[in-house]
Amino acid sequence: MTPLAIGLSSIVVAVALAIVALLGRPAVALAIGAWLAVTGILATTGVLHVPRPFVLPPLFAGGTLLLLRRRRAVLDAVPRGALIALQTFRLPVELVLWRMCAAGVIPARMTFEGRNFDILVGLTAIPMALLARRHPRLAVGWHLASLALLANIVAIAVAAATGPDPANRIIGTFPFVWLPAVLVPIAALGHVVGLRQLAIARHAARGAGTSPACEPDPSSSASPRSRHA
Repeated sequence: MTPLAIGLSSIVVAVALAIVALLGRPAVALAIGAWLAVTGILATTGVLHVPRPFVLPPLFAGGTLLLLRRRRAVLDAVPRGALIALQTFRLPVELVLWRMCAAGVIPARMTFEGRNFDILVGLTAIPMALLARRHPRLAVGWHLASLALLANIVAIAVAAATGPDPANRIIGTFPFVWLPAVLVPIAALGHVVGLRQLAIARHAARGAGTSPACEPDPSSSASPRSRHA
């Protein structure tokens, strides 16, 4: 494997382990491991040539929601700050994309030197994780802006891979297929779950007649038993 492939694989494994640690459910670990294995094998055999990799994000997201459809409390129990901090992985991902551009395998418009500003999410994730509890409205804005930046790079990647002069064929090879198959849906689901948590907290605060900024993070008081229920 090339240094770029090793770097991206390391990011994917680290993110997967972080999610397993946050959710604390063996079924999640098995599902993620199986998904990584299946998509990796398919990419190695050449089955996932462009544009097929772009059907993988909704499959991953849909499968995750199906797996946890009756376990919403598991998602709600994830600490808000940890959920936001997880998005830090987008910083090293952008650095990998930058090096991929330098190697000539993706166009410059897919990096922060072009029209991809997703690196801002990775740079601001830790500060926002620290501010989210006291500034929920700011957190909502951050989640929405981050989703917009994610949609932007996805659109750029699709255009680069399927346009009249395709320059993003590597996305269907191993391990780079894990960009759309794993990292993109994880980033999107993280924002969706974060917005859901903030909406629940705001509703609870209104019912209690308090300010959302004063409402404690429900996940911070969740007992280990309730998180694994």
